[in-house]
Amino acid sequence: PLLNVLQRRLELAYDQEEKKRLRFEIAGVWESGVEDPAHAIEAYGDVLALDEGFLPALKALERLYTQEERWSELVEVYERQVSLAEDGDEAILILTRIAAIHEEQFRSLADASRTLIRILEINPEHLPTVKSLERVWTASGDWANLVDAHLRHIELVKKPEDAVALYLAIGELYQGKLGQEEQAEEAFRQALAASPNSKEALKSLADLHERQGSWFNALEMLSSLAA
Repeated sequence: PLLNVLQRRLELAYDQEEKKRLRFEIAGVWESGVEDPAHAIEAYGDVLALDEGFLPALKALERLYTQEERWSELVEVYERQVSLAEDGDEAILILTRIAAIHEEQFRSLADASRTLIRILEINPEHLPTVKSLERVWTASGDWANLVDAHLRHIELVKKPEDAVALYLAIGELYQGKLGQEEQAEEAFRQALAASPNSKEALKSLADLHERQGSWFNALEMLSSLAA
């Protein structure tokens, strides 16, 4: 059998690179020839014992751990790949996968958010990650951090209507979740500054002033709304 032949060659090999090549070939036979994932995983681990940064073996383990749904081990493999990433874009791609595992498999929103923050440390303007953090912090009820995510999002948008929507969301958070009406008013005014004719911003300010008993300010906003 091929495995016996390769094992014999491995026993006779002296060169480390040759040993690594043979161990990788043995692992491949276990994976694709015998179709024994458990032995394949063990064999790829033997390859990494010789060279912990050997990317083909890491990729093979990524494939097998995904197939076997062994999420903790998959995260460990991804973390090794992050350390070997050639550039920021590659690291971001891998970290995004790690964050998804934390969120979808482990149901750990805290670990997902920590991983996403690592991406922003690489690229503070990575909009998909900002949006992911908005989703995660909404799900976890982390309102203060959600405000920060919205503010970062505002810095990355180009359309005034997008900024308005985000400022209004911030105002609603301050008003409804954080109980900070002064900050809510400031957010609504920022929305109005971004789009002076925004009916949504005018109505939000009118409603806020009405709740505060500031009738003159409320009427002023309502008059602008009716204009």
